[in-house]
Amino acid sequence: MILVALLNQRILGNQGGGNPLLEMIVQSHDLVTAGLLFMMVAVLAPLFEEILFRGFFLTSLCRYLPMWGAVALSGLVFAIAHLNLADILPLTVLGCVLGFVYGRSRNLLASMLLHSLWNSGSFLSLLILGSTSS
Repeated sequence: MILVALLNQRILGNQGGGNPLLEMIVQSHDLVTAGLLFMMVAVLAPLFEEILFRGFFLTSLCRYLPMWGAVALSGLVFAIAHLNLADILPLTVLGCVLGFVYGRSRNLLASMLLHSLWNSGSFLSLLILGSTSS
C-alpha cells in the first residue's frame, strides 16, 4: 500500500485534494471531535463499507464475473465511492486487498478488521503528522 501511495503521489502530485474536514480537526486540537471522527473511521466506516462493498456488491459481482474480475471491479468502485481523486490508486488497491481477504476467508469480519486497522493507522498517523507540523 505504501508503494502504491508513493506511485500515486508521483503520478498525480497534489491533484484531487484531500479531506478538508480532517485538516480542520487536526488544527483545532479538539479531542472530542477527533475521538468521534476516530470512531467513525475506525468502526462505523469499516462496518458499513464492508457490508456494502464486500458483503453485497462483491458477492453479487461473483455471480457474473470470475473472482479476480469481481474483486478488481469492486475495488475500483470502492475507490471511486470515496470521491478523492488523489487517493484513487491506493484506495483501489486497498479495496482489492479487502475483497481478496473476504473472498478467501468468506468472513466479513476479517475484511472489517483489516479495514478498521488500516483506517485507524491512517487516521492516527495523520493526527500525529498534523500535530507536529502545526
